[in-house]
Amino acid sequence: MSKNATKKVGFNVLNAIAEAIKNLEEIGFKIMMEDAHNFPEIVRMASYLGVNERQAVMFITIYNTQNKYFGSTNVKQVATQVEVTFVEIMQYKADIKLLFDEKLIQLDTEFTRRRRTPAIFQQDITVNEDVLACIIENKPILLANAELDAYQFVYEVSDLIDKRTNNMISTNQLFRSVEKLEEANLELPILQELIKIKVEVDDRTFFYQICNEMVINNQPAHLEKTHMDMYDNTRIRFMKSRLALDKALSLFRHNYIQLMQGTFYSDMRVGLTDSGCELFFGEDAELFIKKKKKKNRISPDNIQAKELFFESAFASQVDFIKASLANEKFVSLQERLKEKAFPTGVSCLFYGDPGTGKTETAMQIARATGREVFHVDISESKSAWFGESEKRIKEIFENYRRASEKSEVKPILLFNEADAIFSKRKDVGAGNCAQTENAMQNIILEEMEKLDGILIATTNLTNNFDSAFDRRFLFKLRFTKPTPTERQKIWLEKMPWIEEKVAAELAEKFDFSGGEIDNIVRKSITEEVLSGEKPSFEKLISFCESERVSNKRQVCKLGF
Repeated sequence: MSKNATKKVGFNVLNAIAEAIKNLEEIGFKIMMEDAHNFPEIVRMASYLGVNERQAVMFITIYNTQNKYFGSTNVKQVATQVEVTFVEIMQYKADIKLLFDEKLIQLDTEFTRRRRTPAIFQQDITVNEDVLACIIENKPILLANAELDAYQFVYEVSDLIDKRTNNMISTNQLFRSVEKLEEANLELPILQELIKIKVEVDDRTFFYQICNEMVINNQPAHLEKTHMDMYDNTRIRFMKSRLALDKALSLFRHNYIQLMQGTFYSDMRVGLTDSGCELFFGEDAELFIKKKKKKNRISPDNIQAKELFFESAFASQVDFIKASLANEKFVSLQERLKEKAFPTGVSCLFYGDPGTGKTETAMQIARATGREVFHVDISESKSAWFGESEKRIKEIFENYRRASEKSEVKPILLFNEADAIFSKRKDVGAGNCAQTENAMQNIILEEMEKLDGILIATTNLTNNFDSAFDRRFLFKLRFTKPTPTERQKIWLEKMPWIEEKVAAELAEKFDFSGGEIDNIVRKSITEEVLSGEKPSFEKLISFCESERVSNKRQVCKLGF
């Protein structure tokens, strides 16, 4: 309902009502209802009110009776006024109910606030004050106001819930009224999304109330009170609360709401997730989303440039991926993939021996292409609490999706040591842990299918990978230990002060990976700090010989 309408109606509304009342008194209510479409003033009023001619007659009758009784009225008084019995006028209860649904008439709050009469036809009613004001000022009635923003919309829903709380309307009437309000505001993104994912009207109403609590009080909604306000049936109320506590509502599955843990059910609250905030608040979401630590987000500017040493064929594969992810080429690539109905995301699997440069290659690709890295902490994605691990995995992809939408250059989602959650699926009979891990993998598989960005997974244990992930990775690069020639280059790049022949001897004697050579370099720096001198060749050899635990001979003494 708009109170700001300034455009005048093309006829005098009060005169039309007066003419209708005069004809009503002359020919009688029943005949007027039957022949309503033959009266020009009734046709004009029907168009003005947005109802049919018979409903317009009923509205005018209620309006006239209300004036006769100097305030509110009821259906019995309306029947008396038009000289029909209560039973006869109840034949038109569907028309009366529609006037309620369209908010042309309403229950009189002064008389019905503390009453528990279940039937609206036995309660005091009155013409809606806003409608009455429009009639007096000869302005249009904008019952279906399509200009409500999301804030106004949830406030209107909250107002309906307040009426249900005060027993002015039933739960069924609440949900029907919410649907009417939705029909008038279908352009709102919040409605489009909830309807698209097939959220039922009661859960949509629940979500709107949670949103309104965030707007009005900037805090989560009280679970028990919200359900008490919405439902007039105790059994249904408890059932819905149980579903909420079990996170069985579709709003939980789509990660739009979350429980705020309380000690007891009576103090449990439910609030919006970051995704829920973005759905409802849109551009204002940043005002309500708590700032998260960016410990797992690495800017390309903070990645130090490092030279990587690979044999030529493998280096070409790395360069191909790097070129594909250069932003201009990547945007074109996604457009072409979309045209061909292929997934637009690019997933890469870097696998092989430890220390062979898998993670570093991902970092250097990010640096070269100017992409931020979302580094997934596998340990943080797993929880001892049932259902929490799945939620955290979904949040990883949700957070990545939000960052991608806000960034001009899509970041890289990096799963290091990915075999911990990309592992082979387990027998469901193995227990709850197996079920949880399988559920996490199903989520990842689904998210990889609809990925609209870049994902890189690294692993040392490809044998532990589930085969379902194979086709999800567009690029699969196997990292092997460097050859003696490559190792010599690494030694010289890491320790430029040693002679080439020393580097060649170290490369030939020890088949180290790049990561292991890094360890020797760090030990050398430590030696230089402690002694003030660079380590000798013999010292370097000792560092190398002690590098691998598996190479050490262990002497086991038996006895006591």
